[in-house]
Amino acid sequence: MTFSIAVPASFSGQAVTLDGYSRDLISALQQNPNLTNFTLLNSSNTTLAGYPAQKLVYTYVTEGAPTQRMVELTLVNNTGYSVSYVASQGVYPSYVGIAQNMMQSFNITS
Repeated sequence: MTFSIAVPASFSGQAVTLDGYSRDLISALQQNPNLTNFTLLNSSNTTLAGYPAQKLVYTYVTEGAPTQRMVELTLVNNTGYSVSYVASQGVYPSYVGIAQNMMQSFNITS
């Protein structure tokens, strides 16, 4: 089980939308040769650190292990932020509530 915050992605000078950021991530995941059986389970609007966000929940197999991941993405001042929780499919349900509480505590400072 892993909880992670990605290094912010700068989109300075680019016209990027939250939907575009989310679609680009999904496309990259679908094309990743290390992830097989990618299945998007849910895509919904939410908030992250008080900003509009997109929540993605998906499954995949990597190195033979069925895995589930939840990612929340937001854009603030042309910078993309992502926070994720990943675990084996058997363990995922046990800690998803804790991961959601941690995501709700995420804050962006400038």
